[in-house]
Amino acid sequence: MKIWGVAASRRSERQRADAVCQTGERPEDVPAPPAPTRLRSERPLSLAGLRALSRLRREVPVDLRLDNQDLRCAEDLCAVVEACDREAQRRQVPPPKTLTLGPWGHEPGCSCHGTLEVLRETSCEASEAAEAFMTTSAIWTRWPLRSICLCELRLSVPLERLGAALAAAAPSVLRLQHLSLRGTALSLLQAFAGHELELLDLSGNALTDDDFEMLLNLAGPKSALKLHGLILSCNPSITQVSLQQLLASEWASQLQLLDLSECSIGPSGALLLGNFLQMPSSVLRDLCLYRAGIGLEGLRRLVAAAAVCSSLRALDVTANAQREHHWLEALGKPLAECLAQPKALKILTLSCPEHQLKAAEIFHTLPLRVILVPNEQNNYNRPMFLGHTD
Repeated sequence: MKIWGVAASRRSERQRADAVCQTGERPEDVPAPPAPTRLRSERPLSLAGLRALSRLRREVPVDLRLDNQDLRCAEDLCAVVEACDREAQRRQVPPPKTLTLGPWGHEPGCSCHGTLEVLRETSCEASEAAEAFMTTSAIWTRWPLRSICLCELRLSVPLERLGAALAAAAPSVLRLQHLSLRGTALSLLQAFAGHELELLDLSGNALTDDDFEMLLNLAGPKSALKLHGLILSCNPSITQVSLQQLLASEWASQLQLLDLSECSIGPSGALLLGNFLQMPSSVLRDLCLYRAGIGLEGLRRLVAAAAVCSSLRALDVTANAQREHHWLEALGKPLAECLAQPKALKILTLSCPEHQLKAAEIFHTLPLRVILVPNEQNNYNRPMFLGHTD
């Protein structure tokens, strides 16, 4: 059989030579056959992806991060998720507990392939990362994930499909940060109806009062989303209107954490929260209102309400009209008086002028911890948001 194979090979070579002679072309004139087109899915892994795979062979991480700091292309992302699942099964160890996608985007010059041409072929935009993330959803939805975080991405995949995959994973903590979800947040979250979340983080998504009103459909009595923590920070178009609707919804009696930092709730919002903290139905434990424009009077009322609240443990009111020249008389002493015997409050964070830090020793005798942030370290010159000054 071997001799026959050699003979057959020589015969085919003679036939090709005869064909060349008949056409009058020399062998070197015959064009080479075109190279087969490489499919996108067949692109090689980057060196960064190979390094990530090497780390996975040594240890399966508890917190799996998929970002453009460690990975370069969509193929890297898929390969890392698949290898992580495979290694967890091989070693018989638990898969990751937390999963983070992003930030992701092409950074010029950030390539481990060497040439500009290969860089163009292997660079991965945020949209490709989201698609690759969805491609591997059959894997990570089987993991017992406690937390999923998506941040600084451009979501090109259908939001209903992405939301369904996230809900199928059933995390306790869901962070959707800086995804530009204005007008689309409900589409992404409606699959969570009937679920329970310890924390929902929607910070930095340019949400408006209209967006939040639509989200409150998930708090209705039918197939309601149970929510114990809500972060709406860095959404300056969220105003006291949204806060009033929130405190009148089913979520008000469930929330243990609320963060409205850099939202436009103003003094009226502080009054609403002060009244809410004194209600027996309030179970709020942590409240953060950094740079929320609540004003001096709103701050005093809110701290007084926090002192008599039976559930609140921590209050952060940093950067809210605390630049008074007579800070000690206007704010320091009144707060010290109302905090002499707090019910449950353990930590209060507020700002003060740096030259008043010495006088702020009046807080040292209080039965709680007062954290003072000097105004000079708080970048008060940065504009807060349109329509509000503090």
